[in-house]
Amino acid sequence: MNRPNLFTKTWHWLRLGARFLRTMPAVYYAVLPEIEKQATIARLNQRFGSHIHRGAVLNLEYEEDFQLAPGVMIGALSYVIVENERAGLRNSKLVVGENTRIFEQNNIRACGGEVRIGKKCLIAQQVSIIASNHLLRNGVPVQDQAWDTERSGVVIGDDVWIGCGAIILPGTSIGNGAVIAAGSVVNGEVAGNSIVAGVPARLLKMRQ
Repeated sequence: MNRPNLFTKTWHWLRLGARFLRTMPAVYYAVLPEIEKQATIARLNQRFGSHIHRGAVLNLEYEEDFQLAPGVMIGALSYVIVENERAGLRNSKLVVGENTRIFEQNNIRACGGEVRIGKKCLIAQQVSIIASNHLLRNGVPVQDQAWDTERSGVVIGDDVWIGCGAIILPGTSIGNGAVIAAGSVVNGEVAGNSIVAGVPARLLKMRQ
C-alpha cells in the first residue's frame, strides 16, 4: 500500500483548515460574547468587592455609571441595564449601598434617570425597579417617544425589604426601614419604617 505523498497530506490539512474557518462565525457569536461577559463580571467583582452571579446580565453603556459598594450581591438571571437615551444626554446611573442583596430574576432599569439603593437592603425575586417611562403624547407611537425626564429616578433607603414581584415605578422614594409587600406596585413616596402593600401600595402599619 502506497503511503500518502506530501501533496495529499497538504491538501488534507488545507481541507480541515477550511472547515474550521467556516465555523468561526458561529464560535465568535456563541462563545466570545460569553467570555467577554464573564470577564466583565469578574473585573467588576474584583473592583467593588461584590458578588455578581455569573448568570446575571449586565448591559452597561458606561461602567463608571454602575457603582456597587462592598458586599453587594446580584443573583442569577437578574437583568441590570444602565443606558442613556441618546448621545449627549447622560442621566442614567445605578448606585447600590454596602451589603445589599439583590436576589434572582430581578429587573433593574436605570435608564433615563438614577436608581439609588441604600445599604443592607433585601430585594427578593422578580422585582422590577424602573427609572423612567416613555412620554404619552397622542399621535406618536409610544416606542418612538422620548423618556419622561420630569418624573424619573428611584431612591431606596437603607434596610428596605422589597418582596417578590413588586414593581417600583419612576419617581418613587422609599424611606429607611420600609417594607414593600410581595406583588405591590409602588408609585410615589413611602415613609420610613412603614409596611405597604397593594396595587397601588398603601400603608398597612408601621414597624415597631
